[in-house]
Amino acid sequence: MQIKVTIAVALLVASGYGVFAYMHRLPKFSEADAVVLGDVSNTTGKAIFDGSLREALGVSLAQSPYLTVVSSEKVSEALRASGRTAEQRITRELAPALCTSTKAKAFVASAISADGGRYKVSLEALGCAGGSSMASTTAEAANERQVLHALGTAATELRKDLGEDQGSIQKFDVALERATSPSLEALKLYSEGRRLTREKGPLEAVAPLQKAVELDARFALAYSSLAVDHYNLNQNARASEEIRQAFEMGDRQTARERLQITTLYYDLGTGDVKKAIASYKQWVNLYPRDDVPWETFLRNTF
Repeated sequence: MQIKVTIAVALLVASGYGVFAYMHRLPKFSEADAVVLGDVSNTTGKAIFDGSLREALGVSLAQSPYLTVVSSEKVSEALRASGRTAEQRITRELAPALCTSTKAKAFVASAISADGGRYKVSLEALGCAGGSSMASTTAEAANERQVLHALGTAATELRKDLGEDQGSIQKFDVALERATSPSLEALKLYSEGRRLTREKGPLEAVAPLQKAVELDARFALAYSSLAVDHYNLNQNARASEEIRQAFEMGDRQTARERLQITTLYYDLGTGDVKKAIASYKQWVNLYPRDDVPWETFLRNTF
């Protein structure tokens, strides 16, 4: 996600704070212990699950301060660096190369299958060194509408199996259908918009993101992505309104996404530099290994 940040001083002020927090609050995973998400193996025959479930899984796992999910931007860069296209499906066979490029510890493989109208979601974390299984979990959904809830349940169980303590899980466990959208159609459009932003730029991404919020007027993440794209298209008034709408839906966000949206709101929406810096401090304090605040601010500030 490209953001033209106007608060250059935030990087200098907050970075020292974030480093201090990182040095004094190391989680159980070390700095290099990130996870790469594979594409979901979909044998249901329903295209609605393609793209949308991987996007949702990323949101669910990334709310954990214990795990670091390698961003889609970094995965795309790794694919291009290896001579592949950004559209390449992320399969188990690609795990060794992607793990090496992104310095990840685990590759998360996922699948969805159908049987008589019911759905089964499965997740497995594979160690990048050797490919052995580190943790696995499954969840079932009685119908299509419950698939997102089942995916979120499986993601929570995977976090437990990977060693995250119960207190952390209870604090950072927003239901996936609330953190994204209960509409699979809106979620698929959001996923497509995010992909187009990465691969073709904001102009191409606006249409699917706009359709996503038309389908679900409470889709905070879609409003946030629209705001960033409109800002990068120099449509500041629209960006300001969209990030305000996202900000006002705090009950529809994970802690991580809330921090990101709040930082953008005070920067793009109100221009309140002090509050933007305060929010940025909280972001890097709670998620010190998150590559989004560090690399986005570095790339767009200097």
